[in-house]
Amino acid sequence: MIWRSLALLLFALNLVAFGYISLNPTRAPQLRAKNEIGVPSLTLLSERNDAEMQQQARIAQSSLAAQTASAPACKRLGPFVEKPSVQRAFDAVKADADRLQIVQDSVRETRGYWVYLPASADRETALKASRQLSAGGIRDYYVVTAGENENAISLGMFKDAINADKRIAQISSLGFFPKRAERFDDIPRYFLEFSPAPNVSLDRNWLRGLNFAKSVGLTDFRCES
Repeated sequence: MIWRSLALLLFALNLVAFGYISLNPTRAPQLRAKNEIGVPSLTLLSERNDAEMQQQARIAQSSLAAQTASAPACKRLGPFVEKPSVQRAFDAVKADADRLQIVQDSVRETRGYWVYLPASADRETALKASRQLSAGGIRDYYVVTAGENENAISLGMFKDAINADKRIAQISSLGFFPKRAERFDDIPRYFLEFSPAPNVSLDRNWLRGLNFAKSVGLTDFRCES
């Protein structure tokens, strides 16, 4: 009796398993699509080996080095502070240079420091302040009569900041609140840009032989082909 019951139980379990498999078929593994002709497949970094990546990096570096080496090297000679001096340099260099040209830029330099009292609301207020300065023993000043600083009081232009600050301290002791403004000049500079003529060596002796000022130097830059 017991064996018959076990046989019936196993038969029932087989029927349940068969029904589950029939209703839930196992999905077939998806095959990887073939690449189209001429289109490389995507490769994860984890799938690539270090040797392959290093080889490609070397190829890229070699290509970049070849492009840089093939680019023409130009020279920039200067700076020259005056137009006649760069013109003389042009005449001295032209025999050793191709595509020689004069270029100009400018450099900003500090001209000095202006000490002043900010502009008053009207001229009468500015004149009142000037009388107070005179009463305090200050003589070298003037009231600005036009422009963007009209009705300001100029207290002097100083070449260095130390003297400007001394002036500020002097005026401040009289109860005023002077300010300091840095003034600039745009100084023009001239350069020669060129590519060396064939078989010309632009070494130190070449530059020394031209007898330029010590501030004149020769630098490299990548010029257009």
